[in-house]
Formats: sequence, C-alpha cells, structure tokens
Amino acid sequence: MATTKPEDAKPVDEIIESEENRSPKSEAEADPEPFLTPERLKQWAMTPAVQAGALLVALFCAVYWPIVSGLPKLWFDADGYYQHAALVPLAVAALVFKVWPRLKDKGEPVGSWIPIVFLVPSLLLGVILITLGQETFASLTIVSSIGFLVWMLVGFRWALGLAPANLFVAFALPLWGQIIDRYTLSLQMFSTDGTYLMLKALQMNPLRDSPTVIYLDNFPLNIAAACSGMKQTLAMVACVAFISLYADMKLWAKAILVVAAIPLAIVMNSFRITLIGVVGNTSGQEAGMWMHDYGSYGVLALSFFILYKMAQLLGWDV
Repeated sequence: MATTKPEDAKPVDEIIESEENRSPKSEAEADPEPFLTPERLKQWAMTPAVQAGALLVALFCAVYWPIVSGLPKLWFDADGYYQHAALVPLAVAALVFKVWPRLKDKGEPVGSWIPIVFLVPSLLLGVILITLGQETFASLTIVSSIGFLVWMLVGFRWALGLAPANLFVAFALPLWGQIIDRYTLSLQMFSTDGTYLMLKALQMNPLRDSPTVIYLDNFPLNIAAACSGMKQTLAMVACVAFISLYADMKLWAKAILVVAAIPLAIVMNSFRITLIGVVGNTSGQEAGMWMHDYGSYGVLALSFFILYKMAQLLGWDV
C-alpha cells in the first residue's frame, strides 16, 4: 500500500544541511565571562594609582588608629550610646550588595590620581583633630578620607555608586558626641513627660516629685541621662537611614520615615520606662530592675518592627 509524503515534511538531506549551516552560539553567549576575572584584577592592581592608593590605605590606618582601636569599647559599652554600631558593618555590606549590579554597568574599576589632591588634606586634618582631642570632627574626616580612597582605587563612577555605603559608616563612629551632650537633657524631659502620661492613663497614681523622678506606690522611677532615650534615638535614626538608602521608595515616603524617627523613639522609650514602672510596682524591686536591664532589647526590636511595617505601608516592597 503506497503512502503519501506530507507536503510540509522536509527531506532528510535538507534537514542535515540546515543543521550544518546553523551558526553556533558564541562563547560569550554560551558561557559569559565573569565581570572581574583574575587577569582583570591583576591588571587593575598593577596600575600606579591603585598601588599608591594601597599605600595610602596603610597611612589611613595609621592616622586613624587612635579612633579605630577604641571602636570595640565604644560599640559594646553597656552604658554607652553606640550599641547599634555593631550592626553597621553588616548594613554597609548589604548596601554594597544592593548597588553591585549597577556598579557592573559602570565598567571596570579604574584607579585615579585626582582624589589625592583631596585625600592628603583630609588625612592631615584628621591628624590635627585627633591631636587636639576632637574625635567628633576627626570622625568626619574618616568618612571623607574613605570616600577619597575609594575614588582613588576604583574611579569616580564606582566611588559615587558606593557613596551610600560609605556615608553609613558614620553611624559606627564617635561623631555624635556633641549631639548626645546637647540633646540628652531634652530627651530626658520628653521621656519623663511621656512616661508620666502613660502611667496616669493606666491609673497607676504617679507622683512627679522632680523633673525626672516619678514615684509609684511601690517603685520609684529615676529617669537618668542613661535612660533619656538617646541610645534608642540614635539606633532608630540609623535604622531609618539604612531603610532610606536601601529601599526603593518614593522620596516623600523616605521623608516621612525620617520625620517619624525621633518622635517614635521618644514614645517607645517612654513605653519602655512605663513597663519598668508597672513591673516594679506590681512585682517588686528585683523584677523592675530585671525589666530595666533586659526589657529594653524587646522594646528596641518592637521599634524596628514598627519602622519596618511603616516602610512597607509607604511602598517598600519586601
């Protein structure tokens, strides 16, 4: 019985010919070359500007060692104001990871001699300020010097892309000293006012004997400088700054977060002190002091969660 060949069927020899004539994918399409290969990194490292920049990195470490060597104590001091700073390196790494795809679009890193004109004066100013004991202003020169070093090592376009991560380093440095000294008393008063109102709303019969002391029936609350909320305020400001730099949000949404940071910190600190008063008044002195020593971590975590939910409501799609 004879069979008919379908009209759209191609002869075998035609199929073979078409397969032979098909152009294979280029190596770049089949297996893209990594952005920074060992060979490219070697060429970059051998450029004079990069080698000079590496020497200046060593000089940078020597100049700022008096400040850098004291950072662990600053970060982990239980009575200090910089306990958030231990998370700053992780936040900086996240900011670099965020911009990395865009950095690849800026081309390969290229060393530059131009920033040395700004870097040397920045380092000299740092030496002078450290000698004078001005850690606050010396810390500002750390941020500027890092920026100029990055520019020298990888070029202006890369340095501009890495600027948010560089600026966030400021939250790990002792450049907030003057702000702490100037505004701690104001925060202390605001926190006392908020605590008094909360205790009164709870019908705890608070008695405000002095501007920063509240007496309950069985427990006194002395809102000292360490309880002013400055520690929490700095942590909240750092959190808002990170969200603003990291999140893809409208400018007005970021502005709302910035404006809300300090009032929210005051309210949450008042809430923390109120909890201490309630626990101490109902469960005794020892329970109240336990809440004072350890309960603040839970309140701080709750504060960060509130900021996170606010950011989501304002358009952060995470």
